[in-house]
Amino acid sequence: MKWLPLLLGCLPFFLGRLLDWSLWTIFYQTDFPMPFWLVCAVSLFLWGLLAWCVCRCSGGRWLGLILLNLPAFVTLLLLGIQEVILHAYWMNAAGIWTQMFYLPFIGIGFALANWSSSVFSAYCASFLLMVFFSALGHWIRRRGVV
Repeated sequence: MKWLPLLLGCLPFFLGRLLDWSLWTIFYQTDFPMPFWLVCAVSLFLWGLLAWCVCRCSGGRWLGLILLNLPAFVTLLLLGIQEVILHAYWMNAAGIWTQMFYLPFIGIGFALANWSSSVFSAYCASFLLMVFFSALGHWIRRRGVV
């Protein structure tokens, strides 16, 4: 049960891959545009809901919240190495999957980081949004609001 938040923190890999698949198979072949704002909003809501559930399973401790966000932080570090240090994404599974992780959240990340020409700033904004919504879900659970 202690490692459950860490496994749940890897769910954006699956969501990002599902979003990528739907972009290439459904929305690419039709004239219907992908509602990115809705996808981002729902993804952030689900991330907060996940934190709410993790808080329940972890007894309200912050360790569950840290473990939930640990995959996002490691992925952000790997993206930073690729974009900021190497100036190129890796042409392998690690390069692709690190970008897929933030795909459900990147729309709002780009909107918040529109001042920068770097994609990494949008990843950072997405990470901060994920941390904020998970902390909000954790806070709501601890306060007993819902």
